[in-house]
Amino acid sequence: MSGGSAGGTLLAWLEVPKDGAVRSHARLRYDQGYDIEELFIEYGTLSKIVVDRMSRALEQYPDPTDPIEVGRVFSRLSAGLAGISERTAAVYRETEVRHQRAVHVQLENYVRTITHELKQPLNAIQAGAGLLEEEGRASEPAARPESLGIIRRGIHRAMSLIDEIRTLAFMEGASQTQPWQSLDSCVHPVLAELGDLARRTDVRIDVVQPLPTIDVDTTRVGIALVNLVSNAIKYSDPEKPERWVRVSVERVEPGEAHLWRVTVSDNGLGVPKAFHPQVFERHFRAHPDAAEGTGLGLAITRQVIEQGGGRLWFESEEGKGSAFHFTIPAHLNDMAARPLER
Repeated sequence: MSGGSAGGTLLAWLEVPKDGAVRSHARLRYDQGYDIEELFIEYGTLSKIVVDRMSRALEQYPDPTDPIEVGRVFSRLSAGLAGISERTAAVYRETEVRHQRAVHVQLENYVRTITHELKQPLNAIQAGAGLLEEEGRASEPAARPESLGIIRRGIHRAMSLIDEIRTLAFMEGASQTQPWQSLDSCVHPVLAELGDLARRTDVRIDVVQPLPTIDVDTTRVGIALVNLVSNAIKYSDPEKPERWVRVSVERVEPGEAHLWRVTVSDNGLGVPKAFHPQVFERHFRAHPDAAEGTGLGLAITRQVIEQGGGRLWFESEEGKGSAFHFTIPAHLNDMAARPLER
């Protein structure tokens, strides 16, 4: 076999990866929590392995080889690897843009619903104030407690909705930050944001320490924690002398190196078994008389988590409490484990 034909055979061995395969691999690594730098390191390692194996194969090749053709083979291989890297970077950019757009659409829908809900208590307050004014002119003090009750209930509902608006501010802020950051840097703002609500209802928030040193998509995890922890606080059981919410994180086993499970558990009111199938429906609320709200939090949380490659589920027993679990793609970082600042 001549050197030219040998080189041609070598070139024929090289099959350029199809764009669909490259994009699928890039999306898989994105969902698993790889950042673009880590993926390029992976490609660099694979490139070294391929080049090394090809070099050894050439040494054992039975026919003479033309150095020029061998150079063309390695040039084509290098160009193919560079093309894979470029397409991978493009997939990461496209995926991140879609992710940010989805977050903003969810937030806009959430804001629109809450502002609509806010009109009702404000109208009630206005109506109660009007009744008080009329009762004052008519000198009917016996009717005033009813009007004051209308105002008080309206203020309470408005304050609850304002609490939800505050969580939206956190969610919007998280969506503007670098998406992948350490888990504890995500958990700390959530606890700080919900601290006032927990103190008002005398609920203790515990975090199982130490948190694993992993990097996560802070927007998705932040939205999930805000909704799940605030729900656990709002639906605490007033009859229990000690009320608590616990956050824990552990690796999913077996064989899911980049998948972690976050659990938010409580000893609150719990969800009646008959209502379990409806828990993640939009606007559904198992205990509408216990706390104010829009009934959107769990539906949005499930959508956000599933879009990020995880899932959300729960166990609950009426009168004993609930445990909500969600899985997230994540990867280890080189930070030393440390207790969360409270």
